[in-house]
Amino acid sequence: MLVQLSVKNVATLAHVELDIPPGLVVLTGETGAGKSLLIESLRFALGNRAKGNLVRHGAEYAEVVAVFHLPSIHPVRSILKEDELEDPDEPDRLVLRRVVKSGGRSVLQVNAVTVPLRALDRLRPILIDLTSQHDHVRLMDREHHRETLDTHPDVRPSYAEYRLTYLAWQELHERALNLKRKARARAERLDYLNFLLEECEGLAPKENEEDELEQLWRRLSHAEELQRISGDINLVLDNGDRSVQSSLSEAATRLSELARLDEKTGEKLFERLESIQAEVQDLAQTIRDYGLDIDTDSSTRSEIEERIEALKKLRKRFGCTSSELLKCIDKAKEEQEDLDGVGDQAGEAEEKAEKAFEKVQKKGLKLRATRKNTVGPITKAIEESLAQLKMPDARLDIRSESLEKAGAHGLDEIAIHAQTNPGEGFHPLEEIASGGELSRLLLALKTAVRGSDPVLSTVFDEVDTGIGGEVAMTVGRLLHGLAKDNQVLCISHLPQIAAAADVHLHVRKRIEEGRTYTEVEEIKGQERVRVLSELLGGSDSKGAKAHAEDLLRLAQG
Repeated sequence: MLVQLSVKNVATLAHVELDIPPGLVVLTGETGAGKSLLIESLRFALGNRAKGNLVRHGAEYAEVVAVFHLPSIHPVRSILKEDELEDPDEPDRLVLRRVVKSGGRSVLQVNAVTVPLRALDRLRPILIDLTSQHDHVRLMDREHHRETLDTHPDVRPSYAEYRLTYLAWQELHERALNLKRKARARAERLDYLNFLLEECEGLAPKENEEDELEQLWRRLSHAEELQRISGDINLVLDNGDRSVQSSLSEAATRLSELARLDEKTGEKLFERLESIQAEVQDLAQTIRDYGLDIDTDSSTRSEIEERIEALKKLRKRFGCTSSELLKCIDKAKEEQEDLDGVGDQAGEAEEKAEKAFEKVQKKGLKLRATRKNTVGPITKAIEESLAQLKMPDARLDIRSESLEKAGAHGLDEIAIHAQTNPGEGFHPLEEIASGGELSRLLLALKTAVRGSDPVLSTVFDEVDTGIGGEVAMTVGRLLHGLAKDNQVLCISHLPQIAAAADVHLHVRKRIEEGRTYTEVEEIKGQERVRVLSELLGGSDSKGAKAHAEDLLRLAQG
């Protein structure tokens, strides 16, 4: 059970430390005093998302510590051991500590070990059953109807088995679907690669081919001009009276005259001149051949243009440059080989998922049978509690309707129908129940499913909507009865419920130096009588006190 709750810097809760005993603990206080802040702090310690910014104005952080005492045999201890979170020195003790910075970042510790919030997913449902003032509205939701049935001790094991089996199938089913999608994508990709590589094979591109063809295309595009230019150059070099070759011949004649006068120098210069003449003659011949080799046929140029366009189109498919094309083709061939070698994993996964679904069906039938066997006792227990709550004629009908396919919570949809007035027939709760009736029904449901429920503590946060008088007295007695087996914490505005408490905690708000502080203290004796008289709407008069004292005697008697 919850034995201590420490809250620091949570809104108006600057620093509150509570030692919480077993039995029925009721918290009272004016609206806005901070009662719900205590419950919100407890929710926060249990890993729930904070509503807004919890951190007190001006503080750097908020901290909530919840300490639980664990029975020697309890599922919480098994979970802690499995998750390696058990305190070896104090295995009967669980400490949850959660800190949130003003910036919003929070840290959770379980027995001084920092853990993610999901670490509490298995612990939270069996540590505290927290029922808020809005939960009676949830009775309108059929999901809550199912939870009422499936949290019963006789049903819970079958439901847990079904959930594990269903989640296992769901994982396999999702994997099979994912592999199917991948298989379709693989087939589409393979088809595309086959088409692409077939095109590559037909085109058979060569290294640097596109660049070379571009150069050739530019040459063919200017064929006539190139022929004209090469002809002009040839004339300058080797044709005509004023050509380079003619000038060199004239220079050779004059050099012969020089050699007669200076034989040694003349011979050397003559050799060099002959070399120049040969080079010019060779250059002229090369240019002449170049001009003659230029293809002026337009059909040749068209063929080259088509080839260049085909290469560019292929390159565009790969999304690469001309120099990268051959490498891309090689990579595509490797990918084609890899995809061809992939086996039929999707088929194997689908087969496993189908077998897992068969197990889901079997567990679903078992859950259906367990629910069917439990409906009678639960209905009887709820109706007995409703009779105590001054609804003696109320009758319930917990119905199940088969689903077309196994769902996340079984093969059936569960719905509670009620008859609150004899002879009026059974109708869905949302059509017939008032707020007060829903509050009483909620308490009756909680009472019915307690039994051997492993939940350590139950918290009722102002679930007394729409009730009062004698009904409120009965609610107090029922809560007190529940608290004999498990600790019950209850926030209430009703004096009848406060009077039934084993421990009465009163929440007050004070203002000091412009700051608001919430304080919580246990009240006893005459102080408790005074608070009860205020809840009764009275004052400090002798009559109001006498009424409060009578209420205490009735509730505790």
